[in-house]
Amino acid sequence: MTISMVTALIFLYATPPAEHFIGPAFETQLRALAVGTLASAWYAVYAIRNRDVISHRAWMTYSIAFMLTAPLLRFIWIGIQPLVPQHDLLTNIGVGSLILGVVAPGGAAVAFMLTQRPSPEEISTSVPVWRYGAALALAVVGSLSYARLTLQLPAPIPHSLVAFHLVPAWIAIGIATLGVTRARIQRTPARERQWRWLLWGFAAAPASAALFSLIVPPAFTAADAIIAGGMDGAGIPITICFAIVVRAAARARADNAGRDDVPTAETASSR
Repeated sequence: MTISMVTALIFLYATPPAEHFIGPAFETQLRALAVGTLASAWYAVYAIRNRDVISHRAWMTYSIAFMLTAPLLRFIWIGIQPLVPQHDLLTNIGVGSLILGVVAPGGAAVAFMLTQRPSPEEISTSVPVWRYGAALALAVVGSLSYARLTLQLPAPIPHSLVAFHLVPAWIAIGIATLGVTRARIQRTPARERQWRWLLWGFAAAPASAALFSLIVPPAFTAADAIIAGGMDGAGIPITICFAIVVRAAARARADNAGRDDVPTAETASSR
């Protein structure tokens, strides 16, 4: 993996982007993909060497999710081709990349949630419902902002590309909302807190895509920036909130292990 990602970065810096409206944005996403795969995998190695099993599993899941984008992109562009407004190969790749900008980090986060449970001793409290309403309001504002930006895309770039970012983002928001709802019904506040952080990450994804469009390299055109925002911006808050969830879970696991190592009065007297 390391050899492959380093070689990919060298290739990307040595060659110009494709002569297509997705070219600069897609190249930016590929660079982020290579760096993210490297960083998460090597952090997972660091974690397991420090006997941090929770962080190791979480960041290996993240790295593997990124490596799976290559085969998954092929399935996406074959499966959704009838929905793509232009049927050339690079447009299909661009549409798939917009989807994967949410699905890759979001899939890793959901996979972690499905395979990990907070410790019964982990202390947490539920929060008022209005805070979830605030997260959903952020998602609405971000979605409208990014949709407005796509209306500025010049011909022949189809404005419907925005749907391939917003639809997976709102599906992820729905999954996190369902997780929060189930946790509140089951009265498991620690679990609710994990889903709450992921909900904020998913809810902030459209807004992050819009903001990312404003801070890309000066050499980008407005169209390059807007498309790059959809491909790369969404993953930033998702990854940050995923890291918070993983860090909290790992810390709780370490605290519980520390308590287990402390002898109680009964065991001390027996010794």
